[in-house]
Amino acid sequence: MKRGLLKYIYSEALVLENSTRFAELENAYLLMLALGAILPGLRSVVYGFNFLLGVMAATLIKAVMQLLKKMGAIKRQYTNNFLLTRASNFFFDIMVVAGIAAIRLSILKQYWGIILILGISGLVATYAYNRITARTLFPDYAEEQFLTMFGMLTGTASTGVILLREIDGSFKTPAADNLVYQNFPAIVFGFPMMLLAALAPEKPALTLGILVVFFAAMNLILFRSKIFRKGRRNSGI
Repeated sequence: MKRGLLKYIYSEALVLENSTRFAELENAYLLMLALGAILPGLRSVVYGFNFLLGVMAATLIKAVMQLLKKMGAIKRQYTNNFLLTRASNFFFDIMVVAGIAAIRLSILKQYWGIILILGISGLVATYAYNRITARTLFPDYAEEQFLTMFGMLTGTASTGVILLREIDGSFKTPAADNLVYQNFPAIVFGFPMMLLAALAPEKPALTLGILVVFFAAMNLILFRSKIFRKGRRNSGI
């Protein structure tokens, strides 16, 4: 009797967990459709921010579930790390297959020279920058944070999670949390960069100048504790 009750509770929780995941996907897709309709010239860019919109949808659903729990509409704690891990593994497998299937070999054949140059230079620069950043700001889990940021900056946030799972499958370090919560300030600072996508073909020099200034300002904010600490030491404060 007790075993049957536990099996029923588990199956009920699994159904609710999967329903929650599909609701998040649906909300994220609706957000992409809405933003694509509002900004038709940036539709492809908006679709590229699918992980960011997914985080927003998940946060909204989490807030609704917490509200329902406070109101007494939800009696049990259905979501847990075990079910979340099973659901995320399933969707990550789908994402990997879809990502590989989306590669167009005809495009690679036509622009292989440009892609190779940009790929190698971007790989070296991104690797060096993330190595320095991870070792400087995250010394306790530098490897995990490095793989997460490297995957995100060379692909998407989902790619960063895939790399992180290779050395931190249980997400014991804060690297995965950093990846999720960084999306909220990324909305504020990243949205102006989305608008530059429409300016770049018309005024490439101006766009490059804006990006250089923006990159310098972001690094000043990112390394502020290290920079101003050295300044105070040099001044004797």
